[in-house]
Amino acid sequence: MNDKKDYNRAKNYAMRLLTFRRRSEKEIKDKLLQKGYRDDIIDKVLDFLKEYQLIDDYVFARQWVEHRLAARPMGVVGLKYELKKYGIDKQKAEAVLAEIDAEMELELAQKLIQKKINNSSKPLTKQRAAGLLQRRGFSYDTIFKVLSEWD
Repeated sequence: MNDKKDYNRAKNYAMRLLTFRRRSEKEIKDKLLQKGYRDDIIDKVLDFLKEYQLIDDYVFARQWVEHRLAARPMGVVGLKYELKKYGIDKQKAEAVLAEIDAEMELELAQKLIQKKINNSSKPLTKQRAAGLLQRRGFSYDTIFKVLSEWD
């Protein structure tokens, strides 16, 4: 009887988490562990959520990358790191990130630098621009190309 009650509470908590935004399987599992639910209960909840397609790490990864590129552009390296942090396995992350080619990453980096130049009261030096791009996870090739266009 207590197991069923715990399962229902855990499932309801997971469903509540999903009302705010999509979550990865790892996020849900971590949150349930923090609440003190047992592994067998968590596994049942995750099975339920997968069965009803309420969690799907590939869909989560795609939406996360789209949001990230629109809200706060990052390079492929940075995106890969963030997806790993959310527990997305390497194959799914690479499948999603394969859609971002070198040309698109270069465009994102150029737009980011241009925005920084336009919105900054201080002049943007090559060194600061390189640091910004590096912190945002752009590849060294992309950083080099952006800086080589610098006049």
